[in-house]
Amino acid sequence: GFCWSLFLAPAAQFLNEYLRAERGFSGVEITVFLLATNTPGGIGIIVGGRLADRRGRRLMGIIGIVGGVGFTVVSYVTWGWPLWASSVMAAVIGSVAIPALGVYGPELFPTGQRGLANGGLQVVSVAGSSLGLLAAGWLADRFDALGPAMAILAVGPALLVLLVALWYPETAHRELEDLNPSDRI
Repeated sequence: GFCWSLFLAPAAQFLNEYLRAERGFSGVEITVFLLATNTPGGIGIIVGGRLADRRGRRLMGIIGIVGGVGFTVVSYVTWGWPLWASSVMAAVIGSVAIPALGVYGPELFPTGQRGLANGGLQVVSVAGSSLGLLAAGWLADRFDALGPAMAILAVGPALLVLLVALWYPETAHRELEDLNPSDRI
């Protein structure tokens, strides 16, 4: 949660400012841009859920993180149609990670500890968001642009990809009782 939020919070929070200040979008253009480029993300959620169940949660999570973050960084350093296209790709591919990784909290913690575990995960995610927002603002001031700041903050999701690849268990095709034997009772 920390690694993901380190990038995701500033990428979302600073997008309107980026579009207004660095790309000259009006308020109406920002609204059209957000609707046109984020709405297709629903496709990624549906396809990601199906693929996570069939091909594995870790693989789909990694693809979603790498694709979503990569195309988001591209959208922060381009203009014109590449800005629009990369934003759509970021939404669709990035959304694949939502169903793939979103199940790990409920699947990996026994019922009796799930509330505490999810609360702890939320605290860590908020810490990542806070640090990411501070870092993005500081870096954007130093570079006088948000693109380089987003590229640097992409190191957080890169670490998450390593964590998922090396240490997340594959939970697809497994019963909750197998993952948490204490829930069998």
